[in-house]
Amino acid sequence: MQSTFMDIRQELKNRMDTIQKEIDQLKDERSRIEKMLQDADSRLGALRTVYQIETERLGKPPLPLFTKGEKSYRFAGMKITEALRIIRNEQPEISKRKAQEILKNEGFDFRGKNPGQAVHFAWVVLERAKNR
Repeated sequence: MQSTFMDIRQELKNRMDTIQKEIDQLKDERSRIEKMLQDADSRLGALRTVYQIETERLGKPPLPLFTKGEKSYRFAGMKITEALRIIRNEQPEISKRKAQEILKNEGFDFRGKNPGQAVHFAWVVLERAKNR
């Protein structure tokens, strides 16, 4: 008996081309979404700055910026240095540990980082900026 082998390379190439096109489309979509996130983050940062200026101008304590159900998320979407800057402006003599507790209690998203280390490094950044 003689067995015949089929050449399936063309079929494999077609499948690979199809998958590559899907990958390229997904990468384009991801780039578009990342741009949208950057734009939204920039707009949110600008609004937070204006909010902070108005709070300082009026001399009123800042209110929680976001709520979900009954829980407030004052630092939602902020970078840790921004959140710590606000806490330190409100309580200049605060310790790192107390600031970390406030962030945890307020529901700050440490994005999987060790809270102690994240607070420490952000604290150092703020100290260096203050000493310039």
